[in-house]
Amino acid sequence: MNKVEHPEIDLHNFTHQSISVTEQLSKLTEGINLLDNELQRQVLEKHEDLVSQATWVEKLQGVLSIMHIHVQSLVSSVERVRMKVVDPFNRLETQTKVLARLHSTTDLLRRTARIQQLAKRLPGAEPLKAAHILSELGTFIAL
Repeated sequence: MNKVEHPEIDLHNFTHQSISVTEQLSKLTEGINLLDNELQRQVLEKHEDLVSQATWVEKLQGVLSIMHIHVQSLVSSVERVRMKVVDPFNRLETQTKVLARLHSTTDLLRRTARIQQLAKRLPGAEPLKAAHILSELGTFIAL
């Protein structure tokens, strides 16, 4: 009811808000223009520096590109060297294990041969000699 009774108040508020929005838009446009002018002024003022920096960036990109190629080459070289070292190392490690097993087997065969030799001499041996043979056999069994 209040709006119907006082239409001029609503019209006054609407007009005031419209003017306020228009003023704000005007101020925003003025601020944007100020920023644009300042940006143009600084670009013109710093033109030489900006061109110099752009040139420097291009040169830096070229150097980085060359460095990237060198790093890739280095990685490739390291991989080749690694293969030249790793494969022989693995073969050497395998051969060392085989040699250790052969050494253990040879030692076992040597002891077995000695036990057989002592066992052959035992039946006909004198008691003192038999005791000595049994003592030596005990030593082999303990190992």
